Amino acid sequence: IKRSDEWPLAEFGGALSAKVTAFAACHSGRTSNETHTPWKGRTTMSHPLDTQDMESVILRSPHQLEAGMAAAQGVQVDGGPFANLLLAGMGGSWMAAALLNCCGLTRAPIRIHRDYDLPIGLELPNTLVLACSFSGNTEETLSAFEAARNQKLAVIGITSGGELLRRCAREGVPAVRVPADSFTIQPRSATGYFVGILAKLLEQH
Repeated sequence: IKRSDEWPLAEFGGALSAKVTAFAACHSGRTSNETHTPWKGRTTMSHPLDTQDMESVILRSPHQLEAGMAAAQGVQVDGGPFANLLLAGMGGSWMAAALLNCCGLTRAPIRIHRDYDLPIGLELPNTLVLACSFSGNTEETLSAFEAARNQKLAVIGITSGGELLRRCAREGVPAVRVPADSFTIQPRSATGYFVGILAKLLEQH
């Protein structure tokens, strides 16, 4: 992703993905699994109110970063260089983009769209749309996906499955499959996967 007035985001993406890898290596003491599962060997929860095993999710966050980067490895879309980046998603599916924006970790901000269709005033030329839905069935994200396709914009789907993954496969749209089961982990708990995925996609575009 490049802008005429700034350094290429691709160069920064490489630096970002290197930082993500270093962070994960420093904070992980176990081998990463491809999908989220409660830690083996645990027989009781650390707290009776932790019914969704959030402690395990938090402790595995470094592995999410690595798994997300691995999932996005080699995913490319035709077109570019891109001057604009739009992420369409709801709930926990847009949190990673907000995190990168708030921390100033992109050369140009990722525009976040949390609604149907495409945002008014979007600069259509040279825009890459990331359609993000952890479940793959979010109505607003599917609407934005279809709107972007109708405008013939470059699109990449980011999802763990569902209708979004089916449409990407049917229409030949590149997709990154989030390596987690949306039935066993909340979208907000999968933010690490999305951070890793975005870091790798920025590096590759």
